[in-house]
Parts: sequence; C-alpha cells; structure tokens
Amino acid sequence: MRSKSLFVLLPLLALAGCNKKSGGGETASAAGCGGDKVDLTKISGDWVVKEPFQDVGGLYPGDQYRLHFASPPGADGTLKANLAFRVDSRPYIGKLSQNGLGATIDLLEDMTPDTIDQLKKANNQDPHVPMRSIVHVTPDDGACTLDVTDDYQSFVGDKVVENSQLGLLHMVPAEPGKVYSFVRCEGQKGVWFNGKAQDDSGQPLKLSTHTPIPISAEAARDVFPKDAACNAFDADIYVDGVRTAEKVPGKADDKSVTFAGTVSFQASMPLHSVELHAFAECGAERKFVVSACNLARQ
Repeated sequence: MRSKSLFVLLPLLALAGCNKKSGGGETASAAGCGGDKVDLTKISGDWVVKEPFQDVGGLYPGDQYRLHFASPPGADGTLKANLAFRVDSRPYIGKLSQNGLGATIDLLEDMTPDTIDQLKKANNQDPHVPMRSIVHVTPDDGACTLDVTDDYQSFVGDKVVENSQLGLLHMVPAEPGKVYSFVRCEGQKGVWFNGKAQDDSGQPLKLSTHTPIPISAEAARDVFPKDAACNAFDADIYVDGVRTAEKVPGKADDKSVTFAGTVSFQASMPLHSVELHAFAECGAERKFVVSACNLARQ
C-alpha cells in the first residue's frame, strides 16, 4: 500500500473554467409552495429530484441532484443558486421572466467573462462539447413541484449552441431537517476509508452498507489561518450529500491537520460519496478552509 499523502488542493475538473463555492451547507426549508403551483417569485431553499434517476452504473436517489436557491428573485428578477450533482457542486446566476404562458427561471453556471472568452476562443468545432451548464426552471402542474430541464451550452466560435444533458426532471422540496452539501470538492480521493483511498486498480473501494467505516483526511497546515485567534480546527462530514457529523475535531502539528471519523452508507446506489469540509474556529467566526472527498462502491 502506498504511503498516505496530503490531499491535493486543486479545483474539481469537470466543465472547463468553473467557479467554486466556498462554505458549508445550511439548513434551508424550501419556499414558494402554495396554491396549485410553485410561485417562482418566492422560490428559495433546497429542492431535490422527486424520483430516483438513472446515471452511471445504475439508479440513484433523487437527492443526488439538488438545487439550492439562496433567496427569492430580487426586484430586477435576478437570483443566485447552487446545483449539486452527486459530489460536484457549482454556483449559478439566474433570471426570472414572466409572460402570458407563465414564469420561468433560467440559471446559468456562474463564470467570469475571461473564462467565457477563453472558451469561445478555443476554436471548438463540435457543438456537443459541454462548456457551460444551463438549467431552466418552471412550475409543474402538480402542487409544490418544479419542472427542471438540465442542458448545456457549447461555444462554437461566437455561436452559442444549447443541447440536452439530463433532460426533464421533476423536483420537490427537500426533506426538512437535512443539511445538504453545496460545496465544490477540492481534494479528490482526499478522504481515506480504513487507511486506503482506492483499490489496487485505482478504482473506488468496494464497501458494505449499514456498516461503520473509519475515515480520515489530512491537509497541509499552511492552508489554515496563521492568526492566533484561529486556534482550533474542525470538520463537518457529509455522506451522499447529507451532513452526518458536525465539528469533528482536527489534530494539528507544524506540518498538517488531520481529521478522523466514522461513516455508514444507508441508501442503495452504485457509487457513494463522502465529503469532509474543514473549518478554522476564529473566535465567534467559523471560517471554511478546504474540502476533501472520495467515492466508494457497494
């Protein structure tokens, strides 16, 4: 078994040039329900796909695709949101529009103008290369249900081409009391299960469900604040996107900060995720520092 190393602090590589969200998840009850349809002018909180959906390897529970609306649209119709698809999370900017057919929110993956310019100048000639995510949200005919169309944009020179990615999804408010992760994982394979990050072939470890499994993660000490007021470090642990432990103490020395805990996989799905979000306790303020994650198969 190879020696354990510090987890690499690099952004998750998915679509090119994505921004990341820093910070931990917060409990958020969904708003906008009332009457026969969702009122998009009041939309907020966490929403998850209503039914299990098919993805790589098989069937996944609906909350493996989830949307968080930070607050209802402002007076100009703009809003911010985060979308988490299993372990990948991205920030979005949105716009509410209304016409005779009803209301729609269009969410675009939040990218800097420089990133968009670089993608347009990449001399891409294939309109089927995903470059920027776009999500369309409308009220469903059912009570407290959203119709969400998950698409992507590709830049072919200055031309913008939109194609379907996951197609139409039906979303409902998340179960009250659950705290979901909407944080981009920075340290892939940074969480270790029983001292291993992967199997001998480099694939996710095969682990049992309903069984306590020791986990650990380690980060370089110099990524944490040097301020004397930030004299304690801890972490929150998420299993399959849901927080299962809070403020797990970290042990620091001059070179690293280490965290240890236990997880158990309850749901049935082809691939499970574990995330560890590390924080510094700085007096009354808890500062998010870095995240680590890993996948396991059952």
